[in-house]
Amino acid sequence: MPLENCNLEETKPVIIMRNPYDQMISFYTNHTNEISDQNFNIQLFDRTHKNYLKYFNFWKKYFYNKISKKDYILIKHEELVSYSEEKLKEILIFYDYEIDDHLIKKSAQINSKENTLKYIENVKIKKIRFTDPKKKEIHKNKILEKLSELYKNNELIDEYNNLK
Repeated sequence: MPLENCNLEETKPVIIMRNPYDQMISFYTNHTNEISDQNFNIQLFDRTHKNYLKYFNFWKKYFYNKISKKDYILIKHEELVSYSEEKLKEILIFYDYEIDDHLIKKSAQINSKENTLKYIENVKIKKIRFTDPKKKEIHKNKILEKLSELYKNNELIDEYNNLK
């Protein structure tokens, strides 16, 4: 269901945000067939940047009149990856669910990147949700260069780091 069909005033969303630069690097990498940064696609970069800003600004506006951990909960992607069990527990507490540490631990293990990749290694699929690290590295420097031109003082990263 498209978000515009939902009334956010009647929900308590869990919002997952990722470091803007990491998000844009992954998006760009997943949407290009280029295996070299020599043919940098500026239109794709612009679309990548615009999409992230739309997402980021939508939630930033939503946070304005809301109370964190009462009306919504913000989980940073990096924290979800590094502290999966703690973040799953935080989400369950937010929704007043019963806590079972054993099930939380098991869920974190089952849904880890390593386990998912192991589970699908013999499955033939065109695309997985994880960015190819080698391909990502190829595009990373060019994208960071473009982002540093746009954000000379890291304003976007600072805004992201200050979200609560």
